[in-house]
Amino acid sequence: MEMLERDFWWEGMYRDVRRWCWLCQVCRGERGKAGTTAWARAELYSHPFRVLQFDTISRKTKEGQEGRSAKHVLTCVCVFRRWCWLIPLDKRDASTSAAGLGDAAYGVVPVRVAVG
Repeated sequence: MEMLERDFWWEGMYRDVRRWCWLCQVCRGERGKAGTTAWARAELYSHPFRVLQFDTISRKTKEGQEGRSAKHVLTCVCVFRRWCWLIPLDKRDASTSAAGLGDAAYGVVPVRVAVG
């Protein structure tokens, strides 16, 4: 709207732009979906830990900080409860991820958090 206001103005401009965006198929496709409610999650996923989402993220290290903390973090989210685990990993491979997840799930290894 700001870009349009820089060069143009007419009476009812806001209403016309809102209507145009509402009717435009491309604009309608750009709108995000509403977040899933707790009830909808309960309908989609029957109980906790039935569906888990995984991702691995890596951090860039500054020179001289290589040994201070883990280089990668395995994220695991329970879709039903939205519980999240952040598991530090030294290597980004399947066996290290599986071991880290197992240790976190059974509470064997405490999670270390690097400060600073």
